[in-house]
Amino acid sequence: MGGNLALEKGGGGVGERERRRRRRRRRRRRRRKKNELESEQETQFLKAPGPAASGNGQIRYRSPSAAELLEGQSLPFSAAAADPLTDKMLSKRNNRQYESFSDKIGRFRGLILVISIPLLLISFVLFLIPARSPSDAFPNRKFSADYVLGRTNSSANTYAVIFDAGSSGSRVHVFCFDQHLDLVPIGNDLELFKQLKPGLSAYAKDPKAAADSLQSLLDEAEIVVPQDLRRKTPVKVGATAGLRQLEGDASDRILQAVRDFLKDNSTLKSQADWVTVLDGTQEGAYQWVTINYLLGNLGKTYADTVGVVDLGGGSVQMAYAISETDAAKAPKIADGEDTYVQEMHLKGTKYYLYVHSYLRYGLLAARAEILKVEDSGSPCILAGYDGSYNYGGASYPATSSPSGSSLNKCIIAAIKALKVNESTCTHMKCTFGGVWNGGGGDGQKNLFVASFFFDRAAEAGFVDPSVPVAKVRPVNFKDEAKRACETKLEDAKSIYRHVEPDNLPYLCMDLVYQFTLLVDGFGLDPWQEITLVKKVKYRNSLVEAAWPLGSAIEAVSSLNSLLPPNGIPTRLSHHPRPPPQQGGARVPTTIAATTTLPRRTVTATILLLQRTTPNYSSNLPPPPQVIPYADSHVSPTSHHVPGGGGPVPISDHYSQTPPPPLQSHYFNIYSENIQPQTTSDYDSSPPSSDVHVSHNSSNEPEPEPEPDRHHYRPHMSSFIHHHQNAPESAAAKTTVRVCTKAKTDFSLTIREGKVILAPTDLSDPFQHWIRDEKYSIRVKDEEGFPSFALVNKAFGQAVKHSIRATHPVQLTPYNPDVLDESVLWTESKDLGDGYRAVRMVNNVRLNFDACHGDKNHGGVYDGTTIIVWKWNKGDNQRWKIVPTSFG
Repeated sequence: MGGNLALEKGGGGVGERERRRRRRRRRRRRRRKKNELESEQETQFLKAPGPAASGNGQIRYRSPSAAELLEGQSLPFSAAAADPLTDKMLSKRNNRQYESFSDKIGRFRGLILVISIPLLLISFVLFLIPARSPSDAFPNRKFSADYVLGRTNSSANTYAVIFDAGSSGSRVHVFCFDQHLDLVPIGNDLELFKQLKPGLSAYAKDPKAAADSLQSLLDEAEIVVPQDLRRKTPVKVGATAGLRQLEGDASDRILQAVRDFLKDNSTLKSQADWVTVLDGTQEGAYQWVTINYLLGNLGKTYADTVGVVDLGGGSVQMAYAISETDAAKAPKIADGEDTYVQEMHLKGTKYYLYVHSYLRYGLLAARAEILKVEDSGSPCILAGYDGSYNYGGASYPATSSPSGSSLNKCIIAAIKALKVNESTCTHMKCTFGGVWNGGGGDGQKNLFVASFFFDRAAEAGFVDPSVPVAKVRPVNFKDEAKRACETKLEDAKSIYRHVEPDNLPYLCMDLVYQFTLLVDGFGLDPWQEITLVKKVKYRNSLVEAAWPLGSAIEAVSSLNSLLPPNGIPTRLSHHPRPPPQQGGARVPTTIAATTTLPRRTVTATILLLQRTTPNYSSNLPPPPQVIPYADSHVSPTSHHVPGGGGPVPISDHYSQTPPPPLQSHYFNIYSENIQPQTTSDYDSSPPSSDVHVSHNSSNEPEPEPEPDRHHYRPHMSSFIHHHQNAPESAAAKTTVRVCTKAKTDFSLTIREGKVILAPTDLSDPFQHWIRDEKYSIRVKDEEGFPSFALVNKAFGQAVKHSIRATHPVQLTPYNPDVLDESVLWTESKDLGDGYRAVRMVNNVRLNFDACHGDKNHGGVYDGTTIIVWKWNKGDNQRWKIVPTSFG
């Protein structure tokens, strides 16, 4: 005892700790024994009594007594099992009370594995997805001052500055791309676009002045590029047809002056080989890629792409995708000439692109060629003009003919300038100048025409200049050319106020050339629907439909080294292809004049974002079926074809475009027909007693036939074959809006079954009308003006004459195959600013009238009724029918 005490005292704290451990062990043993004993007792008590064998060997079970049941109820409910399985479950439950955390993890490892694997995969995918661009993340954000100036604070963004040095002027485009070659907004637009006139070619004798002319454009471009990115931002100058045509070394001296100018005055990244003459074929290919990229067509089949015609000042380019079969038929080319077909891989799809640039066939260059045709006095110059035309460093006499300008004679001169001569065509399918046309096909069925086509149409007044795109037909250029050629220069100044004074004397010539280029040059049917394009909608912005976007993609991709080893575009021709470059050498990043696209352009296009852009097709349902309307206030014979032949068969609504004249070989396409009566202003005399409607029989020639020349070229591919009605699939889609001079921001519409005026809303389908000119050749008014019907785009009904003067016009179901004069109207001559009177075809004294819409009676308001009234020279009787882009 004493020794133990001494040991404990000597051990100090060690003995105390040992005693605590022993006590804990004893408590644990007691608890364990107690739990085991309780479990055993509970199990034995709840088990049913053992089976008793009966006399016949069967086992019987007795029921528990009331006392046993009462005692069993006092036990925990969890111990109510009465078999070995219950014993096992109770044992597991007690053991789990002492499980460690690792044991629990092991027990639930299967469930944890099933849940964790999907979570890990989702996290990995989210990690790989790139961050969204600012334009996507904040589509409706308000831009700060830095953002408006292009300072997006994103180091991943890259800028490109592209100068388009054309023959008519110089333009600068600034684009901003993210790391995926997705366009990033610059302010409220997707690009900065500025332009000025004249072009570099106007300074042929002063190269330094040519370079200095770019200073203002350069200043505008540098403002939007963040200062820390300017040294990395490429600036390129692509000179087009204007410089190509300068004689001698004039173009080289101008280009060198521009190189020196950028080196000395620009903070952007410039290189000598980035200032060069852009090959015409490359320009056309860039244009095709740009428009189809913005429309979201790249990656689709070649039949789903659009063809592009770009009319510049010095050249015109045509580009469209063709089939592999047609590509194999491409004719051989001489050394030094551009190849006809380029093979391109864009967004996973192979395209065979027909592209050709026609040098000296641009609008400004064509003026010089047309003026060369006549020795003295051009029939294409407006009467009253006597001057000279300067182009490409040369001067050409530009004097009107003593008899004034003439549509027919001007067309002949344009045909000669185009060199439409079959004897020079060796390929069986040619356009003009002996050039192969690519064979045609689905890739050109939907044609977008750009640049001067849109500009002249807007200036002439048959296209709204405020819309980015408009649907027209080549015949619209011919119709407006006819009006322009009949106008003297002095009168044209007040009629065509939007045409610049320097261009006004050549308006007749320009419109005639554009029509002749489309029909005789490229082989379009005069009634084929085409799309005039100025800008293309991309997301919520409008982007200029020009080649610089393709050039910008090439420039940015070269900086970011986005080129894969196999990104070289190949061309298809009968010459051997060049061997691949050794070691994966890269093509120099320049806009040099070559016959194939730069490899980085094609590769960059492959990386274009996958978002689609809205298309431009109408979402309206097809017009309903209608019953031909036979009740008319005109003679029932109006429902029969003039010249006999019985009634016209009835078809479903208006399912065809207006057909070309029924005479063969374009007998009437260029005829000036009946000359309008020359009256002072617009005759206001009372209606005559006899109604005169001119019906031209389909088997009789029109008066004043065109000069003898051969148009029909069956070997030439066209979008719709000549001399045939348009197929039903080419339903009339060109829409117009009708407005009055009394209130120009109001348009004709339908409300509650009445024809009225309402505030212009181009999104309202009831304000869009079809101008159906199917009977314009056969039915004319007494002054010789062609007829047309106005059919509501949404409602499918035509505007019908009123029952008498002072009464409202009516609406009636329309059928294009039933000749009903009660729905035919005509336009008078131009009454100023492009406005004309709209008259009944069988009584030109009764006019479209916005009831009480003149100033003396309160003016036009929302709901003004349209009636017919005798001519009183009011603004409410002057109308303008303007094509729109709806549908």
